[in-house]
Amino acid sequence: MSSATIELLTSPEFLRALIFGAIAAAMVGAVAHRRPPDRMGLVGIGLTVSFIAVSIATQASTPQLGGVVLVGLIAVGVVGTIQMPLAMRMAAAIPGAWLIAWSIDGLELTARLLILVAIAAGGALVADTDHQYRTTSVGPLLIIISVVGIFFAVPDTESALLLLGVSLPFLLTAWPKPIASLGSPGAMMMTALLMWVAATGSAGRLAVVVGATATLGILVAEPVVRRVVPGPVRTMGGDAVMVAAAQLVVVFVASRLAASARSTLMAVSLASLTLSLAAASAYGLRYAPASAKHDGVLPPNSLDR
Repeated sequence: MSSATIELLTSPEFLRALIFGAIAAAMVGAVAHRRPPDRMGLVGIGLTVSFIAVSIATQASTPQLGGVVLVGLIAVGVVGTIQMPLAMRMAAAIPGAWLIAWSIDGLELTARLLILVAIAAGGALVADTDHQYRTTSVGPLLIIISVVGIFFAVPDTESALLLLGVSLPFLLTAWPKPIASLGSPGAMMMTALLMWVAATGSAGRLAVVVGATATLGILVAEPVVRRVVPGPVRTMGGDAVMVAAAQLVVVFVASRLAASARSTLMAVSLASLTLSLAAASAYGLRYAPASAKHDGVLPPNSLDR
């Protein structure tokens, strides 16, 4: 870890964000303590609200969300509250995603379109994964790892530093004992927030936006694998350490290689490799041998909504 990174992680802004995150995580934990995780999808909303609060508190030194972005976040969150097919949810999230993508200064059209797709389609996929494994809190665990990746991917770290600070305390909602999930509204809002942070910190570099989008990793790959590959399955969240390790590898490739690529073509190639690795990881973590009938193995699609 470089001295510049250490300086950022000991800065007053980061410590303030940790405090805001700890307070929000404690509130979520207090509400969720005696209830099953599948009924407590509060982590995503808690993360979003705490980031907004700490951003207001440090408004002189960080990019401002602005009213248009807040409306966009609320719009995609509302979409998450409505139960609908995955494709329809993606389409319904486009207006909110458009507001966010077109509110960011200094981006070329390709980057804006990528942000829009990542928020609308990626957000719906993240919400699907979170819902699928809501009892094991896989969603919070994986998205916090994605936050770490965004921090190391972007050249301008002001907002990413705050998001990292508010996110880390929420690890305790997922591990060692899972107590809450992101929730579908919160999952979509957090995906949108991640993409906004990545875009505002990208310094206008398309490769950074490409790499940052790929940090979603297993969160966006798992629903695709689940729908494409039939077979006996096990609960992917059964081993939090293995799931986290797989996401860490995926995020490392996306944030340290794809995001720092010298050309857009190289960034796209590395991001494609990253998502392929995420899909392979999701398959390996989820699918058991066809002959297995016990030890937590579930019938095909038994976890689906």
